[in-house]
Amino acid sequence: MTPTIIIVENNRTVLDTISQQVQSLGYRVVGALNSAEATATFLRERPIALAIIDVILSDTESGYALADSLVARDPALKVLLISGYSPEDQAKYRTYKNAYPTLQKPFRIREGRRLIQDIIESVNC
Repeated sequence: MTPTIIIVENNRTVLDTISQQVQSLGYRVVGALNSAEATATFLRERPIALAIIDVILSDTESGYALADSLVARDPALKVLLISGYSPEDQAKYRTYKNAYPTLQKPFRIREGRRLIQDIIESVNC
């Protein structure tokens, strides 16, 4: 069975681009533009192997909080955060409930390919 990856990104163009790139790696991809849509999609599309989530979804939506919420629903879920913001800007959204690997945007799919594969294949990530 092909692993499913959910990608949560508030910019439709960026979401579509990342989705196409990840899909080209052979994964089944579902997308969401915000936390509510992501949660509904996650519940509908399970099992999901990996959630790739933008750190800052809006002024009030934190990718960290969404990741924590999804992991609370499925502790086996793996998470990769992505962000175009500096680590300092990201810090005000951090929840510290869980530690998640982060990939800085923009990135080339070659950069993300190994990280995505490693996260999905890992037992304790």
